[in-house]
Amino acid sequence: MNRRLLYKVRNFVKDRNSAHGLDHLLRVRYYALTISAKEGGDKKLIEAMALLHDLVRYEDYREDRSVEDTLLAARKLLEELPSFSKRDIDRILGGIKSHSTHSRIKAKPLSIEAKILFDADKVDSVGPIGIARWFTAMAHKNMPIMESAKIYLRTIDEQNEKLGGRLYTRTGTSMLKKRLAYTKDFMKDIITNQSTTIT
Repeated sequence: MNRRLLYKVRNFVKDRNSAHGLDHLLRVRYYALTISAKEGGDKKLIEAMALLHDLVRYEDYREDRSVEDTLLAARKLLEELPSFSKRDIDRILGGIKSHSTHSRIKAKPLSIEAKILFDADKVDSVGPIGIARWFTAMAHKNMPIMESAKIYLRTIDEQNEKLGGRLYTRTGTSMLKKRLAYTKDFMKDIITNQSTTIT
């Protein structure tokens, strides 16, 4: 792991809530490198993309600006590290630019590294950790539990439809599908349970 990069990222996100904090960035790094082991790609760039992809994250009305401001902050941070060339930085920022489905920037991942980042980030949005992250973010917005679960299911279905039921890599798609059924069933149980107890 690039220790200097990790040190800078840790300091940058130290006050962030855990939905998009350092633990999320480290999990995405782990998933991305796991996917890369089977799909290929430049591990140095993949690791940097994963650690930097949510460097700036807004949980309010500015949420769709998160990627734009992350690109500015990530460039500044990377330019302080001599281990990254200008070409490296451009490729890393290209991956970050295309990782989100909620950004005002409409870009699709083109390189294998960018596709791996996209997939790894989506894998961390489902399963037990993905559920915990979602409710952490929604609690920050004072969203009621049942409404949060409904929005989550709607968001997952919309994203799944947009992506045609698969991610960009075979490995990422397999990892997502293993977690997705559990996640949807869990959220449906919350809605059913909550509906029963408040009527």
